[in-house]
Amino acid sequence: MDEFNSRIDAKRKVLQIVNSSESFTEELMDLSSKSINRWQLNNEIEKDSLITKKLRLIANDLFFLSNISQQQISDNYILKSKEINEHIRELYQIVSQEFG
Repeated sequence: MDEFNSRIDAKRKVLQIVNSSESFTEELMDLSSKSINRWQLNNEIEKDSLITKKLRLIANDLFFLSNISQQQISDNYILKSKEINEHIRELYQIVSQEFG
């Protein structure tokens, strides 16, 4: 259950970081590919922008974590969780510097 909560907390943190900026006309509602596409299009952000790439990376990593079996949770899960936390810190810097 802790693994599930940490994924949900990470997702919430990402959404909070992005939606804290007043630079965007539309909030990011989810980390699905369709939601990111809609957000990027409606906010007129380039597809290859740093923020879009970072969001997709985080979304893919969270999806990876959700598909790890119980047997693999130990090392792979911990490593990927640390990577996600680092990506979230980088996302915060991107939003603060480019859209703050």
